[in-house]
Amino acid sequence: MLTQEKLKEYLDYNPDTGIFTWKIASSTNRKAGTVAGSLNSRGYIRIRISGVTYQANVLAWLYVHGVIPTLFVDHINRNPSDNRISNLRLATDSQNAMNAGMNARNTSGFKGVTWNKCAGKWQAKIVANKVNYHLGVFSDIKDAANAARNKALELHGEFSAY
Repeated sequence: MLTQEKLKEYLDYNPDTGIFTWKIASSTNRKAGTVAGSLNSRGYIRIRISGVTYQANVLAWLYVHGVIPTLFVDHINRNPSDNRISNLRLATDSQNAMNAGMNARNTSGFKGVTWNKCAGKWQAKIVANKVNYHLGVFSDIKDAANAARNKALELHGEFSAY
């Protein structure tokens, strides 16, 4: 298992930028002083150490706090490549999911707001802990968005992405 001590033998970490750099050259591709890691298809920076691949957000947590967390290391601003320690926090699976961005199929432009054809109005609803919260229908899309945002803040607190 990777320890903070071992990690610091391989890498330097700048908590203000979130960037890791190699301390030692381990191959022709990894020279001392070069930026460590590469982006995966989901936008996370991954770094390979001793044959094991780690997400940079987890390594940042280990580097600063001395432990590999058992919880998710959540990106507060939802940018998976922003590994500044001030942008990272521990989260449960549920909290991490609450901090997700808007669904790609969203057509209203507001999270938790859909068009209700039958009512001819905007409908606000959210799901939390597998419970559906129907918040009503509204003539004004902004009223529906506010209802969804307020309920999300009530239920999710700081993890709300509304």
